[in-house]
Amino acid sequence: MAAGLLGAALVTGNTVVHKPSERCPATGRRFAQLLAEQLPDGVLEILDGDGSVGGQLASAPDVDVVAHGSFYPPTVLADCTPEMLVFSEETFGPVAPVRVVPDFDTALREAADDRYGLAATVLTADMGHAQEAWRALPVGTVKINDVFGGAPGGASQPRRASGNGFGFGPELLDEMTAMKVVHISPPNTWGTLARPTSQRNILPGPSCQHHLRCPPHSEKFAPSDFFADRWALRRPSPREGKGPLQVRARGHRSAAPRGVSGPNPPCGSTGPAPRDRGPAAPRSSAG
Repeated sequence: MAAGLLGAALVTGNTVVHKPSERCPATGRRFAQLLAEQLPDGVLEILDGDGSVGGQLASAPDVDVVAHGSFYPPTVLADCTPEMLVFSEETFGPVAPVRVVPDFDTALREAADDRYGLAATVLTADMGHAQEAWRALPVGTVKINDVFGGAPGGASQPRRASGNGFGFGPELLDEMTAMKVVHISPPNTWGTLARPTSQRNILPGPSCQHHLRCPPHSEKFAPSDFFADRWALRRPSPREGKGPLQVRARGHRSAAPRGVSGPNPPCGSTGPAPRDRGPAAPRSSAG
């Protein structure tokens, strides 16, 4: 559990404070030490303590994401009733409270009548029952004839009182990052371009929007040359007449205006598409 959560946080550029479980602190501390030796100082810190230390860490205002695991000896509880807290609360564990009901419809109704919605497991040989269950159960993950139900790249997202956010999968990487949207337009102080015989204006092109993924509260940005060569002067072709020089942003697909060639025409270009001249005339030769 710790390996997956630490890995997701670190590869997305976050710093991490790891508190090993007080039930087996030596294993968690040794694992974090081996990992910290390969990282720059301060990227992964280790904090020992019991639940009170974990509570202070989870409530700290500088902590953006709290990711935790748990351990409990396997326990099976028989003859449970819906009134028991162990039957209606998220016990995790693994703790398995067992209740016998007369039919499938009753089981599905009681399973859905709960304020939590993390995951559900359905053990059945009837695929009709399986489909009805995964559609009706208000949970983030439904496992059919499997206890764990993991899959490469699979994610999980709790519902209702079970919390929010993603676990595992590419969505977990998104959970460890925050989006920053940057809109860039050329400055309006570029002035004009003077010519000996005429004067042509340089018009700013449309703004371009770039989505950057950064760790929460991070000041990291793209490299300084990220937008290098993003702007180019476009001169109208003779067919268009004497129009203004236009500054356009490269890198967006749109209909190419006349006078512009290449696979990636400038951003926001609105000129007409080149005419279809039809098939080339066949050549003939003599002799």
